[in-house]
Amino acid sequence: MDVEGRLLDEMHGIVAETKEKIKSCEAASTDLESVLSELQLQRDNASDLIKESYQSYKSMLEKRQVHRLLHFCTYLFSYNDTCGSSSVVVPGFLVWDSFNDQMCPGAVK
Repeated sequence: MDVEGRLLDEMHGIVAETKEKIKSCEAASTDLESVLSELQLQRDNASDLIKESYQSYKSMLEKRQVHRLLHFCTYLFSYNDTCGSSSVVVPGFLVWDSFNDQMCPGAVK
């Protein structure tokens, strides 16, 4: 009976220790879920900022490209006026058709 009592006490001790470890694991799990939610929120915010910045820079570059193209066309038109040619090719983009007074895609023959 003495051995049985010691084994029973040891088993109660193990059960109590296991319950404490379970509580500790549950608390750690709750903390991890909270931290994971916060991390996901930060990730989503960072992703939104990156997309917003990308769109902003893309828009800025597109406006700059149009501005530079118009500047280039103005230069070519002023050069064209001094040469007396009837049309100007803007390489890779458009052709100025002075007969119809408009920009057209294509190339001058």
